[in-house]
This record gives sequence, C-alpha cells and structure tokens, in this order.
Amino acid sequence: MIWRDTREIITEAVARDIPIHELFYLYVDMMVDNIRPMQKEIFGFNVLDEPILGRVFEEQTGVMVNLDGLKILIPPPFMLLATKLISIPMRTKDDKQVKDACDIYSILWHSPENYRKILTDIHSQYPEDCKKGFNAITDEISKRAAFHLGVDVERYRDVIKPLGEMRSSKKPSGIMR
Repeated sequence: MIWRDTREIITEAVARDIPIHELFYLYVDMMVDNIRPMQKEIFGFNVLDEPILGRVFEEQTGVMVNLDGLKILIPPPFMLLATKLISIPMRTKDDKQVKDACDIYSILWHSPENYRKILTDIHSQYPEDCKKGFNAITDEISKRAAFHLGVDVERYRDVIKPLGEMRSSKKPSGIMR
C-alpha cells in the first residue's frame, strides 16, 4: 500500500490508521519467463509464466528501476503491452478483462517511452496480437476501463485505436502525444 499524501510504501499495520481514500494499493504480478521445477517451494505460490519475458534477458532490453531501494529489471513498455494484448482475448472474467484494458491504456499513454515508439515497436513485433487484443476490448469493456481510469470513453478509444490498425510504414494515427 502507498500513502497518497507522502507516496510512502506502508505496512498493513500503519494503513489501519489511515482513511481508505488516502491509500493506493499497488499489486505486483510475479512473472517468470518459464516455470522452474521448484518454483512453488521458492516463491511459496505458483508464479505466472510469460515466455515474452525471456527476451528481456536474452536481448538485454530490460529497464532497471529502483522500487524503495530494491532494483528491479522490468521489460520495455512494448513487451509489457504484448503480454496484455496476448492475455486479454483469453480472459474469462470481466474484471480481469477490464484490468487488462486499463493496463493497455496505461502502458500506451503513461509510459516514459514515447507513445508512437511503443506503437511502432508493438506493431512491428506483435502485429497479430495487436489486432486480437484490440478486438477483445468491447464497447462495454472500454466503458468500464475508461470509468476506472477517470477518462471519457472516447479518449480511451482514441488512445488504443492504433492497436487495431494494420501498420505499414506510415506513422500511427490517433491522438498526438
């Protein structure tokens, strides 16, 4: 949990004395590039496997970030986006689809990397997954994601729209950033 006012990471014990509207919950999915034989014993739970993540290590494309003194290697935005575009068509629960739809928008719009570069990279390396992922985001999922993100649905659709367009050498359409 993070205290909104101070941006401090706090424990559950500290959070009990803080009104819920002043807290921000951050959930981190532990993922690996492939399942190891003793992963359950090591982590204490089943870790999600995502083969795309292997590229981060093989191609040394990861970005090192500092999370409260802990250095973490994260994939570049287009690889994170690819994992979401691959997973959203397979989701069976609406809440997971909405979460993926929110993540897709957030990766595109709020990443430190340029919006156009992310679109160029994702289209060049995962063109079919772009189309399938975009098509999985129904009008209803768009409305719910936009609500959770605090943006209007037209804004939401404008940001994700280029994912559904087949790319040539032209620049992505959609809103400018």
